[in-house]
Amino acid sequence: LDKREANLRSVGSTPLYDSIFLFVFPLLGLLSIIGNTLSIRIFSARYFHKKPLYYYLRLCCINSSLVSFIFAISFICDSRRYLELANTEFATYFRCFFKIPFLNLFYFYGSVLDNVLAIERLAEFTSLKTYFRKLNSKRLSIVLFVICLIINAPYVLVFEPKKRLISTNSTNS
Repeated sequence: LDKREANLRSVGSTPLYDSIFLFVFPLLGLLSIIGNTLSIRIFSARYFHKKPLYYYLRLCCINSSLVSFIFAISFICDSRRYLELANTEFATYFRCFFKIPFLNLFYFYGSVLDNVLAIERLAEFTSLKTYFRKLNSKRLSIVLFVICLIINAPYVLVFEPKKRLISTNSTNS
């Protein structure tokens, strides 16, 4: 193996891995964003406005779109073999301060929204129906997002870019 190939393998880069992040994830992310946008448009119809369930479903679609967007642009830092941009300091900071923390935040918030949806559906079949309908779904979702943001805040402090960037040029040492 030449020096460039050894450097790429040392950071986990393989032709298959880099190809997936460059060619597959952006396409899947775009398709997911289109599907979620269509769902948001449907759930935004006047008929669905008074029902909290559909507000939570719209939030889930927005959250899913954000996750898909992050995956769609993750080629910036995960296609080292094909893009020199992935070997730059920008890509390193992008991974540490954008991709990882925000992906964790949106996954966590999506999980919390799934639980709220499950409780809301369960409440429809129990005596909690009237209590749950009294809750302001917008306020609840904002409070839950802030809680998720606070709990996820340490992720920004955990990940730190390496001081030395991985060189892909075979003449550098």
